[in-house]
Amino acid sequence: MAGTVATAALELATYADMLVRGRPASTVPAAAVGHLAERAGVDLGNEPQAAHRREAAGALSGYATGIGVATLYLLTERRVPGRRPFWVAASALGALAMTAGNVPAIASGSTDPRQWDLADWLADVVPHLAFGLAGAATADAISRRR
Repeated sequence: MAGTVATAALELATYADMLVRGRPASTVPAAAVGHLAERAGVDLGNEPQAAHRREAAGALSGYATGIGVATLYLLTERRVPGRRPFWVAASALGALAMTAGNVPAIASGSTDPRQWDLADWLADVVPHLAFGLAGAATADAISRRR
C-alpha cells in the first residue's frame, strides 16, 4: 500500500512539474530499458512497436521500483530498533527510491548526473521527496492502525 501511494505521489509531482514548466516527459527510463533489453538479447520488435515497448517497460519498471523500494524499506525499517523522526524516514525512503531508480539508468549510460543542471536535479529530487513523504506517511498510518 505504501509503495503504491508513494509511487502515485512521485507521478503526480512529476506531471505537475511537466505542466508548470512545459517540459517533455523524460526519455531516460525508456532508454535504460532499451539498453538493458539489448544487453540481455531481448528483441522488442520493429519500430515503432519497439519504441512503444521501451516506453511502456520504462514506466512499468518505475512502478515496480517504487513498490519494491517501499516494501523493502518497510521490511527493513521494522527490524531496526527505535523510532526515527518522520522527516528522517521520509528522506531516507525518498533517497532510496531515487538511488534505485537512477542506478540502472546510470549503469546503462542513459544518464549522467554529473551533467545535470539545477533544474534536472530538482526534477529528480522533488518527486522522490514526494515519494518519501507519501510512503512514510502511509506506513505510519498503517502502523498506527495496528
